[in-house]
Amino acid sequence: MRSGERQAKPAAKLSIIDALSAGLALVPRVPRALIMPVLLDLFYWLGPRLSVEPILQSVIGWSREVASSASTTDTESLEVMENMLRVIGSEMNLFSVLSSSLTGVPTLTGIVSSPSTGLRSSLPQFELHTGLAFFAALVGLTILGWLLGSGFLVLIAERVLAVKWNLPGLLRRIGLTWLSVIGLGGLLFVATIFFGVPILILIVLVGLMSRELASILFGLVWTIVIWVAIHLIFAVDAIVLNGVNPVRGMWHSFNVVRRNFWSSLGLILVIGILSAGLAVIWQALAVNPIGTLIGIVGNTIIGT
Repeated sequence: MRSGERQAKPAAKLSIIDALSAGLALVPRVPRALIMPVLLDLFYWLGPRLSVEPILQSVIGWSREVASSASTTDTESLEVMENMLRVIGSEMNLFSVLSSSLTGVPTLTGIVSSPSTGLRSSLPQFELHTGLAFFAALVGLTILGWLLGSGFLVLIAERVLAVKWNLPGLLRRIGLTWLSVIGLGGLLFVATIFFGVPILILIVLVGLMSRELASILFGLVWTIVIWVAIHLIFAVDAIVLNGVNPVRGMWHSFNVVRRNFWSSLGLILVIGILSAGLAVIWQALAVNPIGTLIGIVGNTIIGT
C-alpha cells in the first residue's frame, strides 16, 4: 500500500435493533411514501367492496350435493367448512389484494378486516359470480397492487439511495421496478406449478400406502419451502434498490441471506413478533372512527 493511502474499513454490521431503529428514523423523511398506504386504507374502509360471497355460496351448494351422494358423510366437518366459507364470504374484500402482494404496502385491512367503527361506506358492493371473473379480478388487482407497491418502495429507495429523480426519471424507475416485480411473481408462480403439482401428486400417492410416510414427506417439503422463502425474502428489495432484473434480484437476496443467515432469520422473527403484537393494538383501537384513523397512521408508520 502506498504511503498516504488508507485502507478502507469494512462497514460495521448493524444489530437487529439498530437496523429497525434506523428504518424507523427514516420514516419522517419519506412523507410522500406514507400517502399511498393511508389512501389505500381509507379506500378499503370507506370505498366500495368487491365480494366473492356468491361464488362461495355456490361452493357450499356443490359440497352439499357431493355429500348427499356419498355413502358416508362427516356432517360435523361439512358444517364447520360451510360456516367458515360463509364468514369468509361476508368479510372478504377482494380489493385488499392491492396491498397483500410481493411489494407489501402496509395497510390496516388484513389486520382488521372489518373495523367496527359504526362508520360504513355508502358506495355499492360489487359481487363476483363466476370462477373466471374471480380469477380475472385476482390477477388484475394483483398486478395493479404491484404497480402501487413499486411506487411506494421506489419513493423510499429514493431517500435510502440519497438520490433525487425528476418526475420522468421517477416514473421510469417505478415502471422498470413494476415490470421486474411482475417477472418475479411470474417466475414464482411457474416454479410453484412446476414443482408443486408433481410433489403434491407424489405425497397423495405415498399417502395411499402410508400416512406416516406421507406426513414425513410433507414436513420435509414444507421445510424446503420455508428455507427457499427465507433466502428469497429480500428479492424485491434488491430489485428496488439495485434496479436489477428478477433473476438477479433473487440471486442478490440468496447471497445476502446465505452470508447473514442468522441475522436475517432474527430480523424476520422480530418483525413477525412486532407485527403480531401491534396487530392486537390496532384491533383494539379500531372500535370507532378516531381509533381507526390512529391505527391507520400508526400501522403506516411502523409498517413503512
